[in-house]
Amino acid sequence: AYDLRTESERSSAPDVVPSGVTYRVADVLAGSDFLSTPPTSEEAATQAMVDAEKFMVSGDTARTAYTSVFDGITDDDRHGLLYHCTAGKDRTGWSSAALLTALGVPRKTVTDDYLASNTYRAKANADALAALPPEQAKI
Repeated sequence: AYDLRTESERSSAPDVVPSGVTYRVADVLAGSDFLSTPPTSEEAATQAMVDAEKFMVSGDTARTAYTSVFDGITDDDRHGLLYHCTAGKDRTGWSSAALLTALGVPRKTVTDDYLASNTYRAKANADALAALPPEQAKI
């Protein structure tokens, strides 16, 4: 099992790992501060998302984390592989998109699979926004 979450995410919601499962931390955002300070304007929120998404794909710790996960696929063909983040859409979604692409899955299928999170997470996203003060939710 590969945990793509940050240290604070892992601390606040530790994984419960079944016996016999090897747990590995593959912190994609290690050392970044993308989750630490809420943006104060819509423009800042947009830029924060752009910066975080770029780092999530090409940052040094991101590349190290994804390499660890993908190397885990070939470690031993007698086991399954699990990887996850907090919401299962960005870090996990990119991992899945990269893996599907490497396996030759058509780009449209990969894109449709990635964007399906918008449908499956709609209620959770709406609930998270509803829990914020209105000024922050707008941002």
